Amino acid sequence: MLDRFRRKPNTEADTAVTKNTQPVLRVGGQRRGGHIELPQPRVDTQDKTRRIIVYGSIITAALVTLLILAAVLQLFVFEPNQSVATVGNVSITRSQAENRMKLDTAQLVNRFNDLAVSAQQAQASGGDSAAFLAQFYQQQLQQLGTQVDVNNIARQSISSLINEQLIRQEAAARGLTAPDGEIQAELEKTFGFFRATLTPFPTNTPAPAGTATAEPRVQPTSISDADLQSSQQRGVEFYKAYGYTESDFRKVFELTLLDNKLRETLGKDIKKDDLHYKFDFVRFNEEAKAREAQTKLASKAISFEALISQTNAITESIGNGESIDWTLKANVDSRYGSEIVAALDSAPIGQVSNVISSTFGGFYVIQPKGREVRALSEFDLQTAQRKVYDDWLKTASEDKTKVKRPDNPAAFAPKMVKDLITRFRAGQVQ
Repeated sequence: MLDRFRRKPNTEADTAVTKNTQPVLRVGGQRRGGHIELPQPRVDTQDKTRRIIVYGSIITAALVTLLILAAVLQLFVFEPNQSVATVGNVSITRSQAENRMKLDTAQLVNRFNDLAVSAQQAQASGGDSAAFLAQFYQQQLQQLGTQVDVNNIARQSISSLINEQLIRQEAAARGLTAPDGEIQAELEKTFGFFRATLTPFPTNTPAPAGTATAEPRVQPTSISDADLQSSQQRGVEFYKAYGYTESDFRKVFELTLLDNKLRETLGKDIKKDDLHYKFDFVRFNEEAKAREAQTKLASKAISFEALISQTNAITESIGNGESIDWTLKANVDSRYGSEIVAALDSAPIGQVSNVISSTFGGFYVIQPKGREVRALSEFDLQTAQRKVYDDWLKTASEDKTKVKRPDNPAAFAPKMVKDLITRFRAGQVQ
């Protein structure tokens, strides 16, 4: 019952009081209001500095590592794989161009050194042909020496890479392949190793009576298996020195096979026969001499055979003559000129022509002895096939919609190539 007389709490008022009540501190039994200040922990400034240094060092090391990684990627990944030329959708990388320039420079210097040794041997031989051979080798050395130039090597190396890619793409488009067995056989043949007994070379056609006959050529002897392995290993090591693998070395022989098959394929539809000529001619340096000879021939004061013999025997060279057996029209054109071809096309067989001035130089008198369509010789057939192939490759390599070349190939020449050329020029490369 006493609960009736107790004061009921005013919840809102009490809550407000509670919220507004400040902590108090009793001093001498009296209540004193105010906030109590609790002690704060002491900050270790040295530890804080140390943490800053550690974190800064970690960040700096990370940045340096990133910079080094970026430089490594640029030097060993991005630059080597940079495209310097394209053939269709295939890129030729900077690494490929640099390796090819190294290889081509080394091979060029090796050829120069081999020629120099041959020239020295020719001079030392003292034979009748020594002077001629020495002069020939010196001319070859001079021509080869001019090719040992950064611009020449860079341009030729990239052109070779482009041509090789064109050959591979065209061969693939025509379904031409080079299986491993054929590649190995081509490699062995190149080094002079023959697994099977070769068919002997054919004997030469007997010469007319009274003339010496040539001996048949001797079949080459195969090297031993040990020599083959040794030669192959030297070749692989040579290529490896300039950034290539053993697989790259074998691709050289694969490309040879694809190239040969492509030549045959491109040339299979060419004509196997064409117009041939058989004729006699005399050529003079002076027109007056030619007219004099033509008058003698026309009046039958001298035979063509005798005139050829007399002209060739004259010590003071006034001209020359020759009896030409069956020769392809295209070959006559390239050797004697279109004016001679025109005369052989129209002049009656056996009749002496008038004097003909050739754009190739000299004044000719000819006597056609035969004019007919004949089968091409093996040499002429291969020449015609080669021309079809060369024309295709030239057109393909000049197709700017398919082939993209660098403006300055020498810009990609590696330091090794430049140093080798410098030492070569200074005579320090042997």
